[in-house]
Amino acid sequence: YQRRVMGSIAMSHPVAIVTGANRSLGLQVAKNLYAKGFSVVLAVRDPSKGQAVLDEIAKAYEGPALGNKLSVIRLDLGDASSIPLAVEEFKKSNSRLDVLVNNAAIYIEDRKETFKVNYYNTVAVTEAFLPLLAVPKPDRKIKSRVVIVSSRMGCFDGASIKGDALAALLEHKDQAKIDALAKAWENGDDSTGFGFGAMDAAYSNSKALLSTYSRILAQRVADQKLPVNVFVTCPGYVATDLNGHSGHKTVEDGADTLSWVAYEESIENSSGKFFAERHEIPYETFDRSVLAKKPDQ
Repeated sequence: YQRRVMGSIAMSHPVAIVTGANRSLGLQVAKNLYAKGFSVVLAVRDPSKGQAVLDEIAKAYEGPALGNKLSVIRLDLGDASSIPLAVEEFKKSNSRLDVLVNNAAIYIEDRKETFKVNYYNTVAVTEAFLPLLAVPKPDRKIKSRVVIVSSRMGCFDGASIKGDALAALLEHKDQAKIDALAKAWENGDDSTGFGFGAMDAAYSNSKALLSTYSRILAQRVADQKLPVNVFVTCPGYVATDLNGHSGHKTVEDGADTLSWVAYEESIENSSGKFFAERHEIPYETFDRSVLAKKPDQ
């Protein structure tokens, strides 16, 4: 059962929201967290598609019944008005929130739509659920967690981002500067952006901004002494619908680190860090050497 005690949560399964959880990486993360004992809420554009995979998730765990639950809420990152409605829908059936996995994203040429989904509305979702994450949970050894699924395509160094844009990203302190940079990129200013094709540029820029927001958020919640940690992660080049299944990694491999950062106790003091293949990697460069390391078992 669930009950509230003096503004905190006691005696219940940890609850995780996974956005875009009806397919590919999001679905696998939902399976992994359910198997770890989380009650998992699938936040999806089409609730009927979320309902359709609940049995598949439940079958991923074959151990003794843990009492954790699966449910679905509607959340469309292409429609900002769905965000407060999703929060209210979540609160009707859940008295706590321990983990928010921001997995949903798009990879298209439309720069404005890409920025809306991958950056602006992902930030909005995080801020909307942050008060629930920040409620103390004395039954947990670790703080609540925000997991931001970013990409090493959005890692930045002097070769790909220049001048004031690079300085703002490296500084990762002024959200207003980052939002101004987002507007410039969204409106087609490539003078300080990545030198990729249209889809790669939109996607990479949006992920660079999202990673930087995550670092700023990690510092903000620490300054406010909120019981929340923030982790950024990259699944790698996974064969999904996003890339026409051209990736060389399986969904299971890609979802491993995304799930691991949601519960791993050993990284409790690494809030604001970027992880891939269960290793911390630098934001400033694409450190390919980490790809050769075997993930921890």
